[in-house]
Amino acid sequence: MKRVLPLLLITNILACGGQSNLPQTLELNHFLSTCYGAFPQLCYTQMDDSYTYANIEGFDYEWGHQYILRVESVPVDVGVQDDPGSFRLLEVVSDTLVPADERFDILINKDFVAETSSAGFSLFNERRVRCASDEICTQINDQLGSTDIDSFTVTFVHGQDELVAVEVP
Repeated sequence: MKRVLPLLLITNILACGGQSNLPQTLELNHFLSTCYGAFPQLCYTQMDDSYTYANIEGFDYEWGHQYILRVESVPVDVGVQDDPGSFRLLEVVSDTLVPADERFDILINKDFVAETSSAGFSLFNERRVRCASDEICTQINDQLGSTDIDSFTVTFVHGQDELVAVEVP
């Protein structure tokens, strides 16, 4: 009987989605990353460079801010395939604006880019990207049009309500 009780406990935890409602801390970076969950999307980037696919109820993210959040898990809808679940915001522990010249890299490919032009593009029609120079826009458009390159990295800084592409390493 001693061996059956732990097995029943584990089975019950797994049947309920295995998520705990205990408060957790999320440390979010100042930029979102391109990622694939059930579909191509922008994901929260944690300070350890891992991604958080889940929505955070009650939280309004702003590009250019690093956050430390206290959250709790919201149960996953077991009827929805590939549901990453979500979190409910309990508290914004800190909200720090990063310097405007802080550089960061985002992986880009055709799945993530919309509205390309000679002046820039947008990520999923959610975040406008302006090129720091015509040369950078040309490099990005060339790589997006290439059949030899699947994904590539672009280095950005934060602009006023936009990202500024400053380098294609």
